[in-house]
Amino acid sequence: MSDVLLPLHSVADPTKRRETRDRLEVLTALLGGPHVEPLFREALIKVPADHPVFGWLCRVEHCNHSRTNARDLCHPHKMEWERGRRENPQLTRREFLRDAKPAKFYDRMGEPPVCRICPERPSRQHELRLCLAHNSRWKKASATRPGLAFEDWLTTQTEPFHGYGDCIVTSCQSLSGSPMGLCRVHELRYQADGRPGGAERPKKWFNCYEKVGKPVPILYEDEAAFRRWCQTAHPVSRAGTVNLQGLPPLVLAEFQWALFAHTQRAAHTYWPTWWIQQLVNLVRDRRVGSLTEMADERMQLDSRKRFILHEALTELRIVYFTPGETKEAGYIESEHFGVRFPQRYSNFDLTTVSQRWLRDLLWEHLADRLESPKGPRSTGPVDHDRRACTELSAFLEIAAPEGGHDPCLLDEELGIERVAGR
Repeated sequence: MSDVLLPLHSVADPTKRRETRDRLEVLTALLGGPHVEPLFREALIKVPADHPVFGWLCRVEHCNHSRTNARDLCHPHKMEWERGRRENPQLTRREFLRDAKPAKFYDRMGEPPVCRICPERPSRQHELRLCLAHNSRWKKASATRPGLAFEDWLTTQTEPFHGYGDCIVTSCQSLSGSPMGLCRVHELRYQADGRPGGAERPKKWFNCYEKVGKPVPILYEDEAAFRRWCQTAHPVSRAGTVNLQGLPPLVLAEFQWALFAHTQRAAHTYWPTWWIQQLVNLVRDRRVGSLTEMADERMQLDSRKRFILHEALTELRIVYFTPGETKEAGYIESEHFGVRFPQRYSNFDLTTVSQRWLRDLLWEHLADRLESPKGPRSTGPVDHDRRACTELSAFLEIAAPEGGHDPCLLDEELGIERVAGR
């Protein structure tokens, strides 16, 4: 693995960099290829539970919980496994998975079902599957008529209420649950964030407006502040879902390509969907126009976000830079030559060779190696050549005139005329 992540904007001449539009066109064309899974072209990526790379379901048979950081077990089974190992140190993973029973499932992370009476409203009460209005009606009816059966009451509710449309938070895909235009989760988050903009429903809004068929007016202290909050609020976390909605077009395409490219590696590092979503939320908060703008900040991120961002930028570097630009920047990308080494990133830093002429010779030599039909099967030869030139560069800095930066000044006493091309 490369020791450093070279900056994506290291080309000296800005006119040689691809413009944002060009990069977006390149990524769009790549994502449109027949080999790309269709799910990676969506802004709302719903990963199948058994996906070979991003699968998120617990490994215990018939368990519907999502995995935790244990990689293949949900939280209940992770605790059960640890307890079993304490009680029986000889217990194997295979034995545990064979005997483990599915954990009781509570779908707190899924999309709330719609009301059984109003098909355009989400249910507020999960067990009975009733929207806010019908749940209130049921509570009132059951309180005034003791012994009233729920099913009997349900048959009297024949007129559904109209829906409120989708949640107006840009990144949300849930149904709105009230005239405010927010789903239940974002309504709670709005309250927790101190209600920026002071949006609220008028008092007795249901009886005074909705019950008599009038639209419910929303009162604001600062409507613009409320709209800004709706644009930046994080999406609701869903198991197995990566929500890219509301991102700028280039950032959206960069995440889509990075996720797909990750699936193409022979050895996959661990990218849980909730780790990815945390990075997406951070990028949305920063309002950047490209992931490359986060390159200089990666060391300030926590290990999870830094890890994924590092790999994503590595994949984007392969797309964004031509071989000539990598030579100018001082590194070489093996994947530009169709070579991918197991357990290693494709970029090899050559900037430890300080003399430009020697670094260019090294780049051209490595390019010849990688293009050869009998190219290296491992990174050993590449690392060896790079190390040898680094040592020669250090020697020239000390012993050669002007640090060896001008090959014409190298004399025979140094014994390197052939290296200098003399």
